[in-house]
Amino acid sequence: MAATTTFRLTEFAGLKPTKGTLEQAANTLIIGGTIVTVDADGRADVVTPGQNAIGVALADSDNRTTAPEGGAAGAVKCQVQYGVFGFDYDGAAPAPGDVVYVVDNQTVSTDSDSGSRGIAGYCSETIGSTCYVEFGPTVAGQIVIAATEAAQLDTAQADIDNLQTDVAMGRIDVPIGSARLADGTAPGAFTDGSADGFAVTEGVMYRWNVASTTPIWFDVALPPELDAAAAVEVHALCSREGADDETVVLTVGAYFQRAGAAYDADENAGGASTPAIAGATKVITETVATIAAADVPAGPCKLSISLVPSAALDADDLNLHALWIEHARALTA
Repeated sequence: MAATTTFRLTEFAGLKPTKGTLEQAANTLIIGGTIVTVDADGRADVVTPGQNAIGVALADSDNRTTAPEGGAAGAVKCQVQYGVFGFDYDGAAPAPGDVVYVVDNQTVSTDSDSGSRGIAGYCSETIGSTCYVEFGPTVAGQIVIAATEAAQLDTAQADIDNLQTDVAMGRIDVPIGSARLADGTAPGAFTDGSADGFAVTEGVMYRWNVASTTPIWFDVALPPELDAAAAVEVHALCSREGADDETVVLTVGAYFQRAGAAYDADENAGGASTPAIAGATKVITETVATIAAADVPAGPCKLSISLVPSAALDADDLNLHALWIEHARALTA
């Protein structure tokens, strides 16, 4: 119908609906004075699990197949009253404002039975064994909308918490190519059986020969947001050339150089060994060594670390593919 251009006499149905006329579900008998629920097609129905209530039947409404109308869906219309009605309750006494759920056609409960019970409405008060419930065509909808919005807020808060968790962790990548030997020189190319060094096989890696215990060194400046009250983790991706040395570990040395102290004042804060690099031949293992929080100074500072294979490297070569530092982040001004 097109929009009107003249005054329209619109029927007024009240500030709030008090009664409704609904088509009735097929083959049902709704007893007067009992709770009426609504099926998926919007028809008045006897209490059915998962269906929300709309109101209370004004009178018996018979749409069974034995009734004169034949029992087809919509053959009979059910008169439903909205408002506040008193019903029995099951379980804990509902408090004013509680959402209550339909147990049967004359009983409600604050327990949704894991979502299997439909919404009845809001409890307005409980007197003795009677819970007074507000029913209506918009009540259940309001509750559903409120629950949906609450769930969305919970999801948003969880996303914020996860974001905060991610932000709270700092990561510093340490280039493998920045490695130095103990005399300060850069390692050369790897030579099997004679010289540790860099090799390229679909990527750059540092490789120790069998039985090598030659350390390599790395330096990294730590950021001002470093949380000095938390541990620092040294992460390495390693693999072995061979299947014998499944107990080999990396021993990590760690020295902090901080403002206001001599550059050689720190004692070794490392000394910790990573878990065994036990992957199969050529399979990369992530391994982690932890520098205790008690050894982490306040910034600004620099961290120097040394990596050396354990003596268990007696039959295989060991490869270092990647190296990074993870640390907690503190709030900065």
